[in-house]
Amino acid sequence: MKKIITILLAAAMLFTRALSLTGCNGESENGPPSRNDGGLSRLNLVSEYGRHLEGTTLNIINWGEFIAEGPDLHVVRAFQELTGIRVNYATFSTNEELHLRLTSGGAAFDLTFPSDYMIQRLIAEDELYPINFENIPNFQFVEEAFRNLFFDPEGIYSVPYVYGMVGLIYNSELVYESPTSWGALWDERYDGQILQFQSSRDAFALAQFMLGIDLNTTDPDDWYAAAEKLMAQAPLVQAYVADEIYAIMEGSNAFVGPYYMGDFLLMQEINPALRFVYPEEGTNRFYDSMVIPRSAQNREGAEMFINFMLEPDVVLANANAVPYRFPHTEINDHPDYIWRGNEILFPDEDSLPPLQSFEHLPAEIIALKNRLWNEVWLS
Repeated sequence: MKKIITILLAAAMLFTRALSLTGCNGESENGPPSRNDGGLSRLNLVSEYGRHLEGTTLNIINWGEFIAEGPDLHVVRAFQELTGIRVNYATFSTNEELHLRLTSGGAAFDLTFPSDYMIQRLIAEDELYPINFENIPNFQFVEEAFRNLFFDPEGIYSVPYVYGMVGLIYNSELVYESPTSWGALWDERYDGQILQFQSSRDAFALAQFMLGIDLNTTDPDDWYAAAEKLMAQAPLVQAYVADEIYAIMEGSNAFVGPYYMGDFLLMQEINPALRFVYPEEGTNRFYDSMVIPRSAQNREGAEMFINFMLEPDVVLANANAVPYRFPHTEINDHPDYIWRGNEILFPDEDSLPPLQSFEHLPAEIIALKNRLWNEVWLS
């Protein structure tokens, strides 16, 4: 994710006085908690927080810029101010990168924010701790429809954070016509002007939609067919991207590329020529949730942070800074929610193409996917 002026505008709407703070980004330590920063006094907290964990450390790894870091309310620093817990905050770019970091025996993390299928995989591999929901009274605000989802059907290991969909971003001043299909990413007229996901699961999904293949197929022939489709695309691709897509699309340095709906809204504020469409073949609906890895050394601190992230005022700040859908009962109709009713975030459900969500694949299919993806990169 990438924050821009939207965060400052949201802060101006929500709060009345700015504090001189810098953002927290990348793999860094925020320093000792301060009683005078973070904007905590501007939060209307509904839960009581003790300071019995003061002086302890909480190691969090999240998607890049996936949290409010504005000058008037910096969520991580507000939490530090409130609890006295020191927070080390790191970021990741793909679910596969996160999996490697959680399971390689390196740094220990207390809390992270993976997507649906990766949560399912981590549960299957016994890499998550059950959550003590007695420490999360604000779970009452999570919409019923987003509890006990397919990746955690008993609702033991995860607390929903956001959900969203993937779409096609294009520059309306550069393309020959407004695309409605993922086929634009295979259009030879756009040779050298096409971006593709760096994430193997996301990239395979686009080929699978084009071929009418289920995203969670366990038939090896389906994966070979999707790989062949991706290899045919490879000569046309300018770059395989994660958040690098921001600079490229904002600078009109590519015609088309796939990415997540919330990121598009931030890109469009920089480059108004950008447009977004949910392609007719279908798209991926994803769910990102908060979970506690087995490496956690401060589980109670992690649960305290989860509860803090569900505070209505904290969710409002995050929802204004991170334009995705938040499954929180107090947000979508809030008068200060700046994305309320946005047609990208709140599309007419009847007009949407077929939607699928990623599920955890068998180990042999994951291995096949990874091998085929390496061949795509080398093609």
